[in-house]
Amino acid sequence: MTKGSAMLKQFRTERGLTQEDVEKATGIPRSTIACIESSETYTTSVPTAKKLSEYTKIPWCLFFSDGGDTDVTNC
Repeated sequence: MTKGSAMLKQFRTERGLTQEDVEKATGIPRSTIACIESSETYTTSVPTAKKLSEYTKIPWCLFFSDGGDTDVTNC
């Protein structure tokens, strides 16, 4: 799971949002959101990461980080 994946799930649950709510707000299918939040092997696309970033304010590059590197100065 990437750092961004964990942060997305935390963002959503802290606000009482469902995956369907995120789908409606971003246009990203709920099934994709579920894969991003739960999969150890799923890698999202840059455009999807940027859409999620725009909605959540989570730096998009964290959707590609395993959590060890949190330097977001280049994303």
